[in-house]
Amino acid sequence: MAFQFRFSKEVHDIVKRGGKCLLPVFALGRAQELLLILEEYWQSHEELKGVPIYYPCALAAKSMIIFQTYFNMMGANVQEKFKNGINPFNFKFIETLKNLDSWNENEPCVIMTSPGMLQNGYSREIFEKWCHDERNGIVLTGYCVKGTLAEQIMSHPDKIEKMDKCHVDLKMSISSIRFLNFNLTLKFI
Repeated sequence: MAFQFRFSKEVHDIVKRGGKCLLPVFALGRAQELLLILEEYWQSHEELKGVPIYYPCALAAKSMIIFQTYFNMMGANVQEKFKNGINPFNFKFIETLKNLDSWNENEPCVIMTSPGMLQNGYSREIFEKWCHDERNGIVLTGYCVKGTLAEQIMSHPDKIEKMDKCHVDLKMSISSIRFLNFNLTLKFI
């Protein structure tokens, strides 16, 4: 539970200071666990209910059907909710986006998207757009493969090289939370 508390607090601190929080994740498994954590945390914090959580990942959105169908393969916490008639994957505070054009970029928010190593895709695009602003933050929630941008930013460099080879200041906060042996959803991971 210490991982869950620390993760929620990091995200809360970023949006509380008026920033945007980027959560680069792998599309399956960990993403669904973090969505459950954020949903529960938002539910219990009135001041966050106006702060949107976006999840622009088509693969992960499609996978929700599997998580909802095979809840008997989930951990005890999720199974108990289903037995009580609650589908924990019917999110009230999390919005799945089809693309990045449909959100208000001028307000604090949380975006959870793939890929987790920041090598390309939505997570890289958002990172490059937000990294120069010290109000913003990134929370890495898994391991970082050597040689990836995710691993590189763990050393808190002053600048990073963007995909277009230009350099940009890195002022956003960077934190890493490892969820070792922590699992809300799948029993067998």
